[in-house]
Parts: sequence; C-alpha cells; structure tokens
Amino acid sequence: MKKVAQSTCVRCHHIYPRTEMTQKTVTSHSGNSYGVYNLFGGSGTKKAKGSARVHYRKKQIWVCNDCSWDEMRNIFYMVTGLAAMYVYTVYM
Repeated sequence: MKKVAQSTCVRCHHIYPRTEMTQKTVTSHSGNSYGVYNLFGGSGTKKAKGSARVHYRKKQIWVCNDCSWDEMRNIFYMVTGLAAMYVYTVYM
C-alpha cells in the first residue's frame, strides 16, 4: 500500500494526510531595506536622497479541510452580516 505524504495544519497544528488538506499561498513580510545616497557627490550642494523597500515572500501552507471550512463559514457570516447592515441602513 502506498503512503500519502503528511503535513501539519497551520491553524490547528494537527498532522493529516495531504489528501485531507488544501494548499494555500499566502504572502508574508520577509524584511526591509533602506538606502541613502548622494545625488551629485562632491562638496557643493548636498542632496542626500533616501529610499526604502519592503520585501515580501510567497509561502505555501497546508490547511486541513475542517479549518478550511471554518474559514469559509466565517467569511460567509461576515458577508451576510454586512449585507444585512446595508439593507437595514438603506431601508430603515
């Protein structure tokens, strides 16, 4: 019998076979870089400029089907709640 690869769910931290999980791509903050440079150099007018960048990295995470359904249910409740508030404010 063939073995299926296993992974740990990032939400509930249980170990499941990957056939019972879904893979998601998330963006995570991986660092910053700062730089200061002089435009014209020399001793005349000093015009120092600065720049900054924020670096992100895409990560592949595994979520079990139970946690995935919980997340989708929470999104559904949030959307229906917002729709109900909109209908209430427009028609009341």
